[in-house]
Amino acid sequence: MFARSTQVFDKGTQYTILCTVDGKDPSDHEKRRILIDDNWFEGGAKKATEPLLDGVRPYEGIAGIASVQKFLVVAVRSPGTDEMLL
Repeated sequence: MFARSTQVFDKGTQYTILCTVDGKDPSDHEKRRILIDDNWFEGGAKKATEPLLDGVRPYEGIAGIASVQKFLVVAVRSPGTDEMLL
């Protein structure tokens, strides 16, 4: 998802990309993370960083991301359960 995909997003450049990436084992959904980068097509995941979703730490177990107005909504799956957080 391009960070500037809607007009209300005013952070990031026109090239800023947010994406979910699998861990080493693609079938292990608990290791899925979000990466952000301003030049994804040149460096890919090697140069990207993980955003601190709560301002403290990055999260694993990302089920999906979406933009709602000027906010980024992230669904996180709890390990070993069917519970999810937004």
